[in-house]
Amino acid sequence: MNERARAILAMPDGEPGPSLDDAERARMDNDIVAVLGASGGWYAALAAAGVLSREEVERLVGELASLQAELGTRAEQLVFPLSDDSWQPDPGLAAALVAALASANGAVHQTADLGAYALVSGTRDGIRALAEALPDVAIGDRHYPLLLPPRPALNTPSAGPLGDELRLRLHDLDWRRPTVTLIDGLGARHTPWSTDPAALRDYTFGPQLVGTYRFATAFRVALREQAPDIVIVPGKGGSLAAVCGQLIVAEGYRGIRSRRSFAATQGRSPIVLSMRH
Repeated sequence: MNERARAILAMPDGEPGPSLDDAERARMDNDIVAVLGASGGWYAALAAAGVLSREEVERLVGELASLQAELGTRAEQLVFPLSDDSWQPDPGLAAALVAALASANGAVHQTADLGAYALVSGTRDGIRALAEALPDVAIGDRHYPLLLPPRPALNTPSAGPLGDELRLRLHDLDWRRPTVTLIDGLGARHTPWSTDPAALRDYTFGPQLVGTYRFATAFRVALREQAPDIVIVPGKGGSLAAVCGQLIVAEGYRGIRSRRSFAATQGRSPIVLSMRH
């Protein structure tokens, strides 16, 4: 009998249902040693790690969507690369982003750190000004900074009122210790043995909403602390699978230090599995 692979689940942003269905299937064939999420994927991660039930997570996501509609907390957004086409970090691009954000006077905020890319949200004028301040960069057939459709203003200070209201509306949620190590958007590990469920509640209704989601940090922690054989991206996570590949290269995990080396590994024995493309 083959040994079950040690796997981490990286839950993508979007509706939690499909990714949770896939996570259950992945659990049948693999030893899940950690769960993390990308931004909104945090909510699916809560269910996949057993902190909340699937029904409770669906209720949480539904209440959050209702509040966003009521409060009108939407923002413009753009994505900017921090690595070159060969997936090597580019310090010049990182410095350009830091300088542009510093000159924005609070009109924009980095909402997600994906390692090779940064996602930034803000006011319409703030995002347009940031796009003009950043250098033009071509990665493959795409040009950056790349403007994206408006989205709810999560992972920014303006989302603070959402957390306060969610605490009131969802005061009866049954927060539990995770059944598997859960890694949050600050890179903190929540283990089945030492986690205070109230700390997960406070994080979800606080830093998770108003702070930059540092997926790159969480992913590095998962690689270093859990030493997985494979990374599984449930749901519609094709873009997140690519992000995971870039972060594996940046970490030099299992000696994979280039895009070419990663592609060769994927061809022989995939290290990143996307369950739905």
